[in-house]
Amino acid sequence: MATTFGDNIRRYRELKNMTQEELALALGYKTKGSVNKIEQNVTKLPQPKIKLCADILGIPVAKLFSGVEPKTDPYEQFEEYLPYLAQANDETIATIRFMLHMPQKNSTSNSEKMAN
Repeated sequence: MATTFGDNIRRYRELKNMTQEELALALGYKTKGSVNKIEQNVTKLPQPKIKLCADILGIPVAKLFSGVEPKTDPYEQFEEYLPYLAQANDETIATIRFMLHMPQKNSTSNSEKMAN
């Protein structure tokens, strides 16, 4: 069975012995329902909260994407998350591409792409 982004959040939250409510409050949500929906892959974690979530869980951002298998084409999955990664540095994006077994398409940096 494929690992999802939500599975990774749940796994690292549980390893840190945090409840959904504790993570929700740390992320700025009022109830645990938001974290539950993210862990169940009903909603996506907003891009500005991805780095915050990783910091709270004490892991690099790339670990949140570790083991996530592409739905069909890895480029489609990467493009799906690109808006959430607009603020990510080139090293993080390269790590995610590597984990999805994706070669670098070109040498344009993320910051250059966002400027265009």
